Amino acid sequence: RDKSCVFTLSSSCQSLVMEEYESIRLICQYLKEHNFQEALAALEKESGRRYIPEVMDCKDGELQEILDDHIARKRFEEEAAVSVSELFSPGNGNYANELWTSLDYLTEGYNALVVRLVENGALAIGGSKALIVTTQIPIPLSLESPPQSVISETHQICKGAVLALDFHPTKRNILLCASMDRCAFIMDLEQPQNPLIQMFNDHDKYVVRALWSGTGEYFVTGSYDKTVCIYRKKGDSDLYEQDCKIDFKGAVEAIAMSKQSDVFVVGVRK
Repeated sequence: RDKSCVFTLSSSCQSLVMEEYESIRLICQYLKEHNFQEALAALEKESGRRYIPEVMDCKDGELQEILDDHIARKRFEEEAAVSVSELFSPGNGNYANELWTSLDYLTEGYNALVVRLVENGALAIGGSKALIVTTQIPIPLSLESPPQSVISETHQICKGAVLALDFHPTKRNILLCASMDRCAFIMDLEQPQNPLIQMFNDHDKYVVRALWSGTGEYFVTGSYDKTVCIYRKKGDSDLYEQDCKIDFKGAVEAIAMSKQSDVFVVGVRK
């Protein structure tokens, strides 16, 4: 009986020791991967365990993977807890319900297909007549006295309707565009007489999406030819070159780009 009791306690203690060892190993690995050298040294000293990845059969990013799974599971549980009635509950009463101003004269009567406005007041409009109109909205905005007229520039770079526009994340004078004539191009709005910087003809059908990465080091284009092209900046220049082309099973309809990292999501038509 005594031996049995001792054996049971030893198994339990061994399990606790192994769990503690695994926890310390995962934390040490995380600290090592993120170059937290002082924190790693302090943990090794206090725990009495040295982290040696070569003999511990470690897979990269184990703790981060556990954390990501935990966050995803928590988000799923929170979403699952939301009832249908909550989705239709009244809001706080704040919503857009009044026309501030109309700048319809900018498009000269043609259909506006895409509009982009950024924090410095730069406004770009692309439409069905292969025209891009750019202007500057007075900042800060005044609800009491909206602009009745603004000076604008009209550019015609491509031959087809303009389907996508995106301002560079740090250089707001740089505009990325995509067109129905299968091209994408980059413009410098500070050079109105000769705004074209580069043109890309790597798609076989309409280019419907064009987005900068959060850093501006890359941009992506999506097309009805079922492909996405990724372009990378050439060294220290302001020029770009194609990095790769990705095939999908359906026409590309949407692209969402993270503003914190060079990660994007593609939506395709089945």
